[in-house]
Amino acid sequence: MYKIGIPLLDNALGEGFPDKTVIVLSGPPGSGFSIFAQQFLYYGLKNSENGIYFTSEESPSEIIQEMKFFGWEIEGYIKEKRLKFIDAYTPRYQSISKDEITEGYWTWDVGAANQLRVLFSEYIKNFEGKKCRGIVDSFSYLLRVNKFDEMVDLFETIQLTIKKYGGVYFFLVVEGMHEEKIVSTINHMADGVIQFKINERGSKIERYMKILKLKRTIYSSRLIPYRIADMGIELETTERIL
Repeated sequence: MYKIGIPLLDNALGEGFPDKTVIVLSGPPGSGFSIFAQQFLYYGLKNSENGIYFTSEESPSEIIQEMKFFGWEIEGYIKEKRLKFIDAYTPRYQSISKDEITEGYWTWDVGAANQLRVLFSEYIKNFEGKKCRGIVDSFSYLLRVNKFDEMVDLFETIQLTIKKYGGVYFFLVVEGMHEEKIVSTINHMADGVIQFKINERGSKIERYMKILKLKRTIYSSRLIPYRIADMGIELETTERIL
């Protein structure tokens, strides 16, 4: 099992997520679903696991700074080659330096889905026999710039690789960006689906998550309230959430 690092949530899931699992995290901007993914990744890294981070929305250096804000220092793990970035953001806007390449950042043009398939799968294979956590941030970008059938094929290929070599991988999908058919197809293929929601109540903004699906796990059917705090995602409730 892969612990999340949020005690009450780990307990609700029976000590975390099962191995060889692909999970879709979906939510609107500001809901904190990308923070949840980063928190999960960091918890694994600090417990001697490995990580793969595909980014299309911002550069690795920006992600490093954002995670540092919550006290999640990841530069050492990059130098140790336990965290690998696939940078699909930088090539669109600027040239990457040789220093960044040698420190473990790889730039990649995701216009060709088969290229991404090869590199992402190669990293998964490289961590064979070792626990690995991965983030695809965001799958929404890939869906937007590529044909849907190609992305279904890519998703399936990566999923099959994960089934063979192991790990837990999050695919981030921005709520409201895609047609219902696209969302339903991806959710159907995934092993798990967790939705993050925002609700305005008076002058307050409330956040909650809901586990819609998670294979090989008995999970909570309740809405799980949470907040974004100094150290990342924290649950609002002290009650049992099963």
